[in-house]
Amino acid sequence: MNDRQSVSVWYPHASDLALPDVPPAERGQVRQILAWLGKLPIRGGTCWQTAQAITLLAHDPGVQYVEGASWNVKQIGAGKYVPLFQHDGECSSDVCVCKPLPHAWNTVNGHVVDLLAEFYSWRLLPGEFLHEPLKVYSHEDMLRLGGVSSGNFSIFQKVWMEEHQDREPESMAAICQNVFKEAIDKLRPSVG
Repeated sequence: MNDRQSVSVWYPHASDLALPDVPPAERGQVRQILAWLGKLPIRGGTCWQTAQAITLLAHDPGVQYVEGASWNVKQIGAGKYVPLFQHDGECSSDVCVCKPLPHAWNTVNGHVVDLLAEFYSWRLLPGEFLHEPLKVYSHEDMLRLGGVSSGNFSIFQKVWMEEHQDREPESMAAICQNVFKEAIDKLRPSVG
């Protein structure tokens, strides 16, 4: 496990995935759909690019790209969670693991498959990830909107920025927090 902490790039095979959000009876089918994994590099901080690539490379209508918010939490009871990382006092950062963050992942046959969460859990972080979707994209949507070609970038945020060009300039973190506010706000009551 200690050796894993320094790993910056992970090349998981479908059999390496824990698939915590997929019912045990359906994990075999999800792994079969993702059997081509093994050469795709998974790097921390590349959720948009990774999830877009999964959707485009899978060539399966059951694989979708999802943008929303996620939160790394620890379960403390039935349906009760606390942030995995907490501060003493108030956090003033817009982007911190102590709160829900804008994020991208995939669904396979309707079940959350989050390769970045899998990577972090495999590498060093225990806990669970809660997910709140905001926008779901099919393979066809990804082709039409040019997924991955724009790099590690949220499609929903890109469209939002194009529609709101007249706004005062803001930091990318502030824009991202604003764009994903609805999903972030839905996650907050689930953790306390």
